[in-house]
Amino acid sequence: MADNEVTDEARNNTVENFKLVFDRNFPRTVISQMDENDTLFRRTLDDPDFQEAVKDFYGTKGYREASKRLMLNAFTLVYAARLSAYGPGTL
Repeated sequence: MADNEVTDEARNNTVENFKLVFDRNFPRTVISQMDENDTLFRRTLDDPDFQEAVKDFYGTKGYREASKRLMLNAFTLVYAARLSAYGPGTL
């Protein structure tokens, strides 16, 4: 998933629903990285327990990172609105 897609999915979903979308895209992402690490690719696709552990780790991590970006964007918007409303040096 591209960064913007991850952010959009995190914005609009709970972590459980986010992981549903993430899980659907996971195999495609792994396959795209096949040339870089064939051993990891094979284990990820052939070992269901390992695959679940990797999906859980990266699904949660992706959600948290996207949520952090949303929080930072929200803070920036609030700060900019207050700055424009009250002027510099008044916050």
